[in-house]
Amino acid sequence: DKEVVSTADLIRGIAKAMGKNPRLISFPPNLLRVLGSVTGQSGKIQRLTEDLVVDSSDFRRALRWEPPFSSEAGLRETVEWYKSRSVE
Repeated sequence: DKEVVSTADLIRGIAKAMGKNPRLISFPPNLLRVLGSVTGQSGKIQRLTEDLVVDSSDFRRALRWEPPFSSEAGLRETVEWYKSRSVE
């Protein structure tokens, strides 16, 4: 995707596509890091609290490719596919 999407934005987008209201709780990352160091889980906490940004511009330029739709449209289509395959 061209857009940078945070984890919270991704969750909100999935919830919106599913017609749900996301329940996100804000938690101070520094407190998580302290807890991670105390419990020996610093690596896991670091992966949870830092951004993962992938720059696809070189890939898109080399292949002369552009995403056929936005992240929002992609999430919507994915949720529609998922719902069509789910047995409730």
